[in-house]
Amino acid sequence: MTKSMFKRSWLSISRKLSKTVILAIVMFVMANLVLASMAIKNAVRESTKFAKESLGSTVYLTPDMDKIRAEAHQGGGNGNMMMKVERPTIYVDMVEGIAESNYLKDFTYGINATAKEGNFEFVPQGVFYVSL
Repeated sequence: MTKSMFKRSWLSISRKLSKTVILAIVMFVMANLVLASMAIKNAVRESTKFAKESLGSTVYLTPDMDKIRAEAHQGGGNGNMMMKVERPTIYVDMVEGIAESNYLKDFTYGINATAKEGNFEFVPQGVFYVSL
Protein backbone atom coordinates (compact mmCIF):
# COMPACT_ATOMS: atom_id res chain seq x y z
CA MET A 1 0.00 0.00 0.00
CA THR A 2 2.76 2.50 0.88
CA LYS A 3 4.53 1.65 -2.38
CA SER A 4 1.52 2.65 -4.44
CA MET A 5 1.03 5.81 -2.36
CA PHE A 6 4.62 6.96 -3.02
CA LYS A 7 4.27 6.00 -6.71
CA ARG A 8 1.10 8.10 -7.07
CA SER A 9 2.63 11.07 -5.26
CA TRP A 10 5.72 10.94 -7.46
CA LEU A 11 3.55 10.79 -10.60
CA SER A 12 1.53 13.78 -9.36
CA ILE A 13 4.69 15.77 -8.76
CA SER A 14 6.25 14.88 -12.11
CA ARG A 15 3.10 15.46 -14.18
CA LYS A 16 2.20 18.83 -12.61
CA LEU A 17 5.70 20.30 -12.55
CA SER A 18 4.68 23.99 -12.70
CA LYS A 19 2.26 23.61 -9.78
CA THR A 20 4.92 21.79 -7.75
CA VAL A 21 7.54 24.50 -8.42
CA ILE A 22 5.14 27.29 -7.45
CA LEU A 23 4.17 25.45 -4.26
CA ALA A 24 7.84 24.87 -3.39
CA ILE A 25 8.64 28.58 -3.91
CA VAL A 26 5.70 29.66 -1.73
CA MET A 27 6.76 27.29 1.05
CA PHE A 28 10.38 28.50 0.78
CA VAL A 29 9.31 32.16 1.08
CA MET A 30 7.06 31.42 4.06
CA ALA A 31 9.82 29.52 5.86
CA ASN A 32 12.24 32.42 5.28
CA LEU A 33 9.71 34.94 6.61
CA VAL A 34 9.21 32.89 9.76
CA LEU A 35 12.96 32.59 10.32
CA ALA A 36 13.48 36.31 9.66
CA SER A 37 10.76 37.26 12.16
CA MET A 38 12.36 35.01 14.78
CA ALA A 39 15.75 36.63 14.14
CA ILE A 40 14.27 40.14 14.44
CA LYS A 41 12.47 39.24 17.67
CA ASN A 42 15.71 37.87 19.15
CA ALA A 43 17.66 40.97 18.08
CA VAL A 44 15.08 43.29 19.64
CA ARG A 45 15.14 41.32 22.89
CA GLU A 46 18.94 41.45 23.05
CA SER A 47 19.14 45.17 22.21
CA THR A 48 16.51 45.96 24.85
CA LYS A 49 18.47 43.98 27.42
CA PHE A 50 21.71 45.75 26.42
CA ALA A 51 20.05 49.18 26.59
CA LYS A 52 18.67 48.50 30.05
CA GLU A 53 22.05 47.34 31.31
CA SER A 54 24.19 50.03 29.72
CA LEU A 55 21.99 53.11 30.04
CA GLY A 56 20.41 52.46 33.40
CA SER A 57 17.90 54.84 34.91
CA THR A 58 18.08 57.93 37.02
CA VAL A 59 15.47 58.56 39.69
CA TYR A 60 15.00 61.80 41.62
CA LEU A 61 13.30 61.50 44.99
CA THR A 62 11.88 64.91 45.88
CA PRO A 63 8.80 66.09 47.77
CA ASP A 64 5.67 66.75 45.68
CA MET A 65 5.64 70.54 45.96
CA ASP A 66 2.52 70.96 43.78
CA LYS A 67 0.53 68.84 46.23
CA ILE A 68 1.97 70.76 49.21
CA ARG A 69 1.08 74.13 47.62
CA ALA A 70 -2.45 72.92 46.79
CA GLU A 71 -2.96 71.80 50.40
CA ALA A 72 -1.64 75.14 51.66
CA HIS A 73 -4.04 77.07 49.39
CA GLN A 74 -7.00 74.99 50.60
CA GLY A 75 -6.12 75.54 54.25
CA GLY A 76 -5.06 79.21 53.95
CA GLY A 77 -7.28 82.31 54.17
CA ASN A 78 -7.75 84.89 51.41
CA GLY A 79 -5.31 85.70 48.62
CA ASN A 80 -3.81 88.77 50.36
CA MET A 81 -2.16 86.83 53.18
CA MET A 82 1.20 85.14 52.93
CA MET A 83 1.04 81.43 53.67
CA LYS A 84 3.94 79.53 55.18
CA VAL A 85 4.63 76.34 53.23
CA GLU A 86 6.96 73.86 54.86
CA ARG A 87 8.87 71.62 52.56
CA PRO A 88 9.16 68.07 53.94
CA THR A 89 12.65 66.82 54.57
CA ILE A 90 14.10 63.67 53.04
CA TYR A 91 16.23 62.28 55.83
CA VAL A 92 19.47 60.33 55.42
CA ASP A 93 18.00 57.20 57.05
CA MET A 94 15.18 57.23 54.46
CA VAL A 95 17.77 57.41 51.68
CA GLU A 96 19.88 54.64 53.19
CA GLY A 97 16.78 52.43 53.48
CA ILE A 98 16.07 52.89 49.78
CA ALA A 99 19.76 52.46 48.90
CA GLU A 100 19.83 48.96 50.43
CA SER A 101 17.71 47.67 47.53
CA ASN A 102 19.34 45.03 45.30
CA TYR A 103 18.11 46.88 42.21
CA LEU A 104 20.27 49.97 42.81
CA LYS A 105 23.75 50.24 41.43
CA ASP A 106 24.77 53.41 43.29
CA PHE A 107 23.27 56.57 44.73
CA THR A 108 24.13 60.16 45.53
CA TYR A 109 22.52 62.17 48.31
CA GLY A 110 22.71 65.95 48.18
CA ILE A 111 21.20 68.62 50.41
CA ASN A 112 20.18 72.12 49.40
CA ALA A 113 19.93 74.65 52.20
CA THR A 114 18.18 78.00 52.42
CA ALA A 115 18.45 80.65 55.10
CA LYS A 116 16.25 83.41 56.45
CA GLU A 117 17.45 86.95 56.91
CA GLY A 118 18.59 87.83 60.42
CA ASN A 119 18.12 84.72 62.51
CA PHE A 120 19.81 82.23 60.18
CA GLU A 121 18.05 78.91 60.40
CA PHE A 122 19.07 75.79 58.48
CA VAL A 123 16.23 74.41 56.37
CA PRO A 124 17.29 71.11 54.73
CA GLN A 125 15.84 70.16 51.36
CA GLY A 126 17.07 66.76 50.28
CA VAL A 127 17.40 65.48 46.74
CA PHE A 128 18.14 61.82 46.08
CA TYR A 129 19.81 60.64 42.84
CA VAL A 130 19.69 56.94 41.99
CA SER A 131 21.22 54.89 39.19
CA LEU A 132 19.54 51.60 38.36
